[in-house]
Amino acid sequence: MNTSTIKSSLFNWLNTEFGGGLTPIFARQNSPRPQKPYATIQLQSLSMMGQDELRSIDDSGIATIGGQRKMTIDLNIYGPDALGLMHQAQSSLSKQSVLDAFYESEIAIWNVGDAKDLTALLETNWEERAQMDVFIGFANNINDDLGIIEKVDLSGQINNTTIAPFEIAV
Repeated sequence: MNTSTIKSSLFNWLNTEFGGGLTPIFARQNSPRPQKPYATIQLQSLSMMGQDELRSIDDSGIATIGGQRKMTIDLNIYGPDALGLMHQAQSSLSKQSVLDAFYESEIAIWNVGDAKDLTALLETNWEERAQMDVFIGFANNINDDLGIIEKVDLSGQINNTTIAPFEIAV
């Protein structure tokens, strides 16, 4: 799983849910703020769930190692009725059609946090803001070239008797 798949899935979810009435962007972009209402998406933290496991080794010695990951997504909405829009986003994560779309991208919605009103003074006016964390899960697989053992050369001693060197083909 790569972050671009996660980002595009989150972007598509918000675009679909709000039908263009809310502009999703990614946090920390070097561009002017869009017209309100808009949402910022930030991939916050990534953690391993347990230990990765060796899943398979193919005939050429390539091993697949994989495990589960959990990521926290920080979602913020700015503009009129920000908390109401956040509640809509929060509720939409219970829709089967939304869960199916994330499933198609191999992403599971694990937990949805509280929608919080973070309205704040911006210069001389109040700016409505809302925030929510979304916790997603996905599998992460990587490959490792272990190489192939083609033969083993053995020699040594057993009970003070020297064993003549010999080869074992694998």
